[in-house]
Amino acid sequence: MENREVERRLAFAKAVALKAGDFLLSHEELSGKVEEKASNDFVTVADKKVEKLIYDEVRANFPLDGWYGEESGKSGDSLRRWVVDPIDGTVDYMCSFPNYTVSIAFEDEDGYALGVVYVPRQKELFWAIRNGGAFLEISLSIHSKRMITQGPLPFWFLPIGVTILWLSIWKEW
Repeated sequence: MENREVERRLAFAKAVALKAGDFLLSHEELSGKVEEKASNDFVTVADKKVEKLIYDEVRANFPLDGWYGEESGKSGDSLRRWVVDPIDGTVDYMCSFPNYTVSIAFEDEDGYALGVVYVPRQKELFWAIRNGGAFLEISLSIHSKRMITQGPLPFWFLPIGVTILWLSIWKEW
């Protein structure tokens, strides 16, 4: 896939992650509406609604891309697909702890091309692009972008699910 196509998807993923995070912050009452998928594996109404929000945006903008969502599973057979965990840290979200995230990745014929992780409560947007490094954008009164590293992203300060996503992306690079 051409770099400009990956960059277009990165800009899209960042915007959708922010939109999903805003939804979660404005619908925290949904955190108490919980189902148990399996023993100690929970899903909230918010998980399902955010995944649908992201899925609808992907379908509207990239209708030929495949999909794998934590709640909805696989859709499409394209080698280019979105991999989404709408609320990484569902238990944190259920308990109103701040360390839940929205996690979005995109893979193509060459493996993972990009990853975006948004921490809504802290307004932190982590992102990485193949052969381009990993970054953290922090929304303060002044918007700033800081490059964290050109090598593997230091992960000791991230929630477990975020760490797993980043490690899987870096493994491909």
